[in-house]
Amino acid sequence: MNNRLSKLALYVAVAFMLPVSLGSCGDMLDTSAEEVLEYSDHYRTIYDADAAVIGIYGKFMNLAEQVVILNELRGDMMDVTTNATQYLREINNLGAISDANPYADATPFYNMIYACNDVLYNLNVMISKAAMRQAEYNERYSDIGALRCWLYLQLAAQFRTAEGKIPYITQPLNTLGEVEEMIADYEAQKIDPTAVSDKVQLLDVDALLDSLVDFAETLPHTWGYSINYGANRSNQLWPYVSTSGNGYDNLTATDNVQPWYRFINKNALLGDLYLFRGKGPDDYANAAKFYRRILTHNIHGVQFNTSVLNTPYRHFRWATDGGTGGTSSSMDNINSVYTVAFVRDDANKPDNSTFKYITWGEMFRDNPNDARPHWQHLWMMIYHKSYLPEVPFVKLFSYKYGDYMVRPSQWAIDSVWGNGQYFRNVNEWGDARGEKTAYTYELIDGEEQPVILKYVRDYETYMNTDVLSRSTVYVIGRWIIYRSDMIYNRLAEAAARYAKFVSNGTVVPVMTYPTLGNEGQVSSRQYYRFAMAVALYGDQTYSSIFPRGDTIFPEEGFAVRFVPGSSQSGTGSTAMGNPRHSVAQADLTLDSDEHMIHFLTAEERADSTLWMESLILREAAQNYGLEGARWFDLVRVARRREKELPGSGTAFLNRTLLPKFQFSTTPTTQGAFNGFTSQDDWYLLIK
Repeated sequence: MNNRLSKLALYVAVAFMLPVSLGSCGDMLDTSAEEVLEYSDHYRTIYDADAAVIGIYGKFMNLAEQVVILNELRGDMMDVTTNATQYLREINNLGAISDANPYADATPFYNMIYACNDVLYNLNVMISKAAMRQAEYNERYSDIGALRCWLYLQLAAQFRTAEGKIPYITQPLNTLGEVEEMIADYEAQKIDPTAVSDKVQLLDVDALLDSLVDFAETLPHTWGYSINYGANRSNQLWPYVSTSGNGYDNLTATDNVQPWYRFINKNALLGDLYLFRGKGPDDYANAAKFYRRILTHNIHGVQFNTSVLNTPYRHFRWATDGGTGGTSSSMDNINSVYTVAFVRDDANKPDNSTFKYITWGEMFRDNPNDARPHWQHLWMMIYHKSYLPEVPFVKLFSYKYGDYMVRPSQWAIDSVWGNGQYFRNVNEWGDARGEKTAYTYELIDGEEQPVILKYVRDYETYMNTDVLSRSTVYVIGRWIIYRSDMIYNRLAEAAARYAKFVSNGTVVPVMTYPTLGNEGQVSSRQYYRFAMAVALYGDQTYSSIFPRGDTIFPEEGFAVRFVPGSSQSGTGSTAMGNPRHSVAQADLTLDSDEHMIHFLTAEERADSTLWMESLILREAAQNYGLEGARWFDLVRVARRREKELPGSGTAFLNRTLLPKFQFSTTPTTQGAFNGFTSQDDWYLLIK
């Protein structure tokens, strides 16, 4: 850590004191202190602040490959191929790591953290000099502050120093003297943990999470950027004009990338902070509060009502009925959502048999400016054909256009998604989120091999476009960080955990549940029912799960929309269905198919909360597996269980991870991992 931290600190301290227009890193390091401009020269106007915010996100896009590899290749659903580099194999096998392994290096995260610290510091200087409006400051400070919290949360899930700590740095490094002070303070704290420093703190993860929660709760703005601030001062970060009457504001920028995808969703971040910390019922209730805000409000914090639900104004929804009736004439309506529908084909089939209609996987290649992505994607980095950085995923995942270094694990194919048995017959249950959606098979060296699709569908669509029309294609890659199905699952996880505190009498059965400007009361029973709906139910009617008014969403409910063997039910688009409904999944019970529930231990079967939590993780794997969140989900649950019963978190991780190595068809993976022995083994070392 000393070596890497000192080099990084030196680079960042100098680089951020120089104009953005300067050249290479070497040029920056060669510049003497006398040539460095004062910070104030770079943050004079709101346009300077906006340039800094956009620059932060440009740098952030370079983290995509490392974040995805750490969260998926260390998990159970991604494996290496025989083309993988040594460094990818090391990450995959969860064992010894080379010093030069770039994926196991925390430096890129701290690079971003230093950059965030610099911007936050200078925003404070600007507001103190009245160089920007208070509303402008609130939005930019909250955005960059939330991004810094997210970076630390990723560090908390992946890294530790040899002392079991995480360096927590919140101040900028404006001079080389401050760099030296920080390094000295770091070394002093390694010797004496009680040593005090205003430059760096070495915190265990619980203390880090406390600091992150405390900071995030003080952020003055938790919604999207404003369109303008009045007095003809528009927001360059959110360049819209309203040109339609259906609730959309259309982008006027030339790159055709909708801006709300770029910026971190702060309510999702706050929900994750509370869920990861998980100190007690209040943390789970707060996690649910922030997740729920996303599901019931638009990006600007306007709460939905029945009429607004029919207007897709950046409204994140999941399954709707798709229209009225069940004939092929309703396909256009079904096509408006990501779903799996079983519909009676009265128009084309004389025997009136059913057929399936699958649009779920289109979310990974739909043009981000179209209507459907607005209902699923919350935070997404879009890699544009005209700008750097280039999309990093093609070389990793694609066989046709890249190096095909990683693939879905055989365990994920055989067990998580069920051995590819998807809709062999139209009335048979299956999971359309696996084959032909998460992955596909391609002929490689004369043999069919699985190729991950989620990250390359944009690029392959682009490459398959006629050469003369390629200029009309806006994007060639995306890094999806938050989407609504993920929020749904994490809300269910918080609900299940909160219900446990109710069942053991830790909290009273009814809690006060604040919403924006309103005080409502939600019974704890509703939390547990919500968790059950997400984890278990796919073939239930609305009334059999939730009597009207008895849900966490009293207006919308969770109506099932598509049931195999029958025509679609319901009308309109005001009701939202959970992820299992949207892909026509069967209900789960302890008697369900073995591949769905055999991983449950006797302890989990006997404890309703553990049982529910494990099934929610299973649903998460099926839904957003391979999307860069798996290890974060697993280690969050493992930490929680380890605190409740020492050793149980390690046992949970081993139980989850070992099948990947047992069933792998890649020689370097087979038997490479024999299990963790303690919690210390879970983390990569900050050196």
